[in-house]
Formats: sequence, C-alpha cells, structure tokens
Amino acid sequence: MPGTYGYCTPGYEAYEHPTPMEIAWAAGIFEGEGCAYRNGRNGTFALVAQKERWLVDRLQSLFGGSVKEIVRKPKASFKGGTYYGWNACGARARGFLMTVYKFLSPRRKEQAKFALGLRDNPNTKPALAQG
Repeated sequence: MPGTYGYCTPGYEAYEHPTPMEIAWAAGIFEGEGCAYRNGRNGTFALVAQKERWLVDRLQSLFGGSVKEIVRKPKASFKGGTYYGWNACGARARGFLMTVYKFLSPRRKEQAKFALGLRDNPNTKPALAQG
C-alpha cells in the first residue's frame, strides 16, 4: 500500500541475500562513494555513484533499489563521462542503512542517523547559547 511506512515498491527487490563479508564490502563502498539523506516529502534515500557499472549492479542485487546511467559533460574541475548511480529509497534505504551501520565511520553513522530520522541534520551547527 503506497504511502505506508515500510512499503517497498515492487520491481526493485534484491536478488540475493548478502553474506556478512558482502555487507562489510557494501559498507566500505558506501563509506567512500555514497551518501544518505532524508527528504521530508519522500523519506530516506541512500545513493552510490561510480564509474564501474558492475559495482552498482552488485549493490542492486544485494540490497534492491535501482541503477541509472548518468552522463555528465566535462567542466573545468570535472572530467565528465558516464557514471552509474545506485539508489534506494524509503524502506529499502532504511534497511540498507541499518544493515551496514555497524561498519560505518562515526561521520557516516551520523549521516545515517539523520537519514533514518533519529537525529537532526549533522551538517548544521548548534545555536549559540544566549547569555
């Protein structure tokens, strides 16, 4: 039922069950190449962008989600080229983040907590105390 917490859109399921080693591998890839965020309207998102298609295909087979080809034009500070992005949202993103959480760095754990709705944005500075 769309709009229900925990709903997963059909067609984006994982094909395999990850082993503990594959979970640690995915956490390492996410640590270096991924991001997670929360959008008030659509919920939780986890993303990984990579030049190697096999890598994001492997994430999709282990955790579900979707893979898209991204073609970017060259700029002064960016080579451009074809990239591939793995994207999971909603319940799938929450499941992925909770699965890899124990393998993440403290910085990435804070990002995951924010994306999961467990804390405020880690990139905002606390307000100065008035005194």
